[in-house]
Amino acid sequence: MSGRPASRLPLLDTEVFLEREQHKSHLAFTFEVEPGTAYLCLHFDYQPARVGSLRNLLTLSLSDPERPRGSLHRHHSGNPQVSWIGPTASPGWMPGTLPPGRWTLWIDAHAVLEPAKVQVRVDAEERAGQEPPPVAGRPQSELGARKLWKPAGWWVGELHCHSNHSDGQWTPEQIAASAAQEGLDFVALTDHNTKSGGSAWPAWGPLRLSGLELTTFYGHALVLGETWPDWREGIPFAQLSEAAEQQGDLVVMAHPAAEGDPVCTGCRWVHPDCLPGPLKLIEVWNGPWSDRNEQALQLWHRWLDQGFALAITAGSDAHSASTWRSGQIGRTVIASPSLEPSALLRSLKRGQAYLSCGPHLSAAVREGGAGTADLEVTVQGEKGEDSWMLRLVQSKGEQSREAPIGSSRQRIERRWGEWVTIELRGPHGVLALSNAIWPWGSPLRSS
Repeated sequence: MSGRPASRLPLLDTEVFLEREQHKSHLAFTFEVEPGTAYLCLHFDYQPARVGSLRNLLTLSLSDPERPRGSLHRHHSGNPQVSWIGPTASPGWMPGTLPPGRWTLWIDAHAVLEPAKVQVRVDAEERAGQEPPPVAGRPQSELGARKLWKPAGWWVGELHCHSNHSDGQWTPEQIAASAAQEGLDFVALTDHNTKSGGSAWPAWGPLRLSGLELTTFYGHALVLGETWPDWREGIPFAQLSEAAEQQGDLVVMAHPAAEGDPVCTGCRWVHPDCLPGPLKLIEVWNGPWSDRNEQALQLWHRWLDQGFALAITAGSDAHSASTWRSGQIGRTVIASPSLEPSALLRSLKRGQAYLSCGPHLSAAVREGGAGTADLEVTVQGEKGEDSWMLRLVQSKGEQSREAPIGSSRQRIERRWGEWVTIELRGPHGVLALSNAIWPWGSPLRSS
């Protein structure tokens, strides 16, 4: 066949049955796209979607002969999913021309709690069945402005959020409007296994860091930068992360203490070669401050004791604006000479950042001799009526004292540990958190 296809040309039509034993597995199907094909229409359905109070979770991913084209990663509504990809595309798919050749469609079986019947059909089409609605100007943010204390040379942003390009309930434009209202300098849009939301990010929005949440069966990771790893080929995760880092990108272990299977399949971090292995960053503040964040904080401390110089991040993991309204949402505040993606990522990897839901926290260290050091800690913010406590944490002990606004000198002793972190806490948990400080020299190892 040559030229444009007929109005509809079937390329793939399959029905498969997945058993419980195929939980956490992949099924690959290939089909040929002819030159001149304008659009692909994909029909996807599986039943049952719900299994009691839990859910089966099956997703579609697509690659053309040259590169990944995205994923439909969202819970089943109960109705068949119909989507298009071509010069314009449904959320989740990367828009653009369709190169001829062999394409691959993946069914990713994240959770098969009960046997499932799966139906997939792909047709070549002359036009999209439904054009995306045009964006009518700048959407109104639902959020009020928040006070974020940020001295010159520091940039504050969001490193983990989801739009309607995966399982979020708001658009990239709505995220941009809310971020601008809050005064954020940058946002990493990290949809599940796709970067398609970047094509909908508005020019008037804050800086967008390219990223995605690599959603594997044994843990989720934020990949910040241009890398788009293929996690389905049986490559050890440590190897994937090292390859991304060689490109100047970052891989962040996301919500490592999250509830795992079967409630949130794959959400808890269990990759055996990355505990922490070569990983350089860990998200210890996910969403509003919680007991699971306390667990992630303790995990980070244990790895610091082992000499792993992991840097920390915060991310709301917001799927709608309601998360950003919910209180103690941590932001990542980065010291960088410029608001430029590569500069921000370099500083983040070096630990030149702190986490905060409002107050500014910084520290300078001076060795005091005889196994002691002095920390010059600076706290800025509006206390209101709540009391703030400054907590210095080392591997063998901690000190807590009321936190003064402004600068104060805090004495630490080497006999209590090689590293120290600074926590600013209020009645409901952490308000700000420093990266690890090594007053007496470098850690034993950094990977």
